[in-house]
Amino acid sequence: MANITVSFAQGSSSVNASTDLTVMGPTLIGVDISPISPTIAVGATQLFTATGRYSDGCVANLTTQSMWTSSDTSIATIAGTGAQPSLASGKSVGQTTITVTSSQGSNSVHASTDLTVTP
Repeated sequence: MANITVSFAQGSSSVNASTDLTVMGPTLIGVDISPISPTIAVGATQLFTATGRYSDGCVANLTTQSMWTSSDTSIATIAGTGAQPSLASGKSVGQTTITVTSSQGSNSVHASTDLTVTP
């Protein structure tokens, strides 16, 4: 935070004003998940990635800083957090939704895709 002060003097009179200025970094506005709608066999694995989109147009890989979930862990599991949080493993035939959640402060963004597991 910085304090900005302005002074104006004319003759023997002067006026001063000040205000605080807080400069904030870009805000996380969205996250993209990849690949979209993959298919794997039972026993196979699929690595997902998360790319964060920021208010200043920048993008960043958020794969390891995000939380990963599977809507049906009997079909596929995903580690959630840790060294390889986005590695899904096919457990049984069916379809599950893989969701990634990325957060910045109190701002949280999500993305999902379907994962199909075949015999």
